[in-house]
Amino acid sequence: LEDRVVIIDIYGFGLAVNILPSSALVKKIGQECSLFCHLAVRENSLELYGFDTAEELKFFEILISISGIGPKGAMNILTQANPETIRQAVIQNNSDYLVKIAGLGKKTANKLIMELKDTITDDERGCLLEDEETISALKSLGFTLKESCSALEKIKDKNISVEEKIKIALRDLGNR
Repeated sequence: LEDRVVIIDIYGFGLAVNILPSSALVKKIGQECSLFCHLAVRENSLELYGFDTAEELKFFEILISISGIGPKGAMNILTQANPETIRQAVIQNNSDYLVKIAGLGKKTANKLIMELKDTITDDERGCLLEDEETISALKSLGFTLKESCSALEKIKDKNISVEEKIKIALRDLGNR
């Protein structure tokens, strides 16, 4: 139908599912696939939203629970920033970054920060504030905030250089 909607054939019954442009499903045309889905029920329509991971689905559901953000707005937010990036903005109270995301005003960005603060653990918050540069490097290598924080927690000597922290964390992450 369009670049954000795919038709999924379930035993000859086609379902239109809204997906993120970054979805791995885009590359699986004609192949078997599985999605984590949310059914949005409206007065005169039913719409399916599909995600590659349970984390994306959970984040989508948190976003749509915030007053002023509907399913289309949540998809727009997740198209422009992944959950990890948004979580970092929340930890840093960076509403300016969230405002740059299309469809979010200052008020909604602040609401988003307030709602999401409860979903972030103290360990993640502390880890990000302590080791922001190291985490940024690990994220650019494809690791999540949770994985990065877990690896950094195991480093005993906190006074070593960022480069050393990255080396140690990569060794730990490679052994999982």
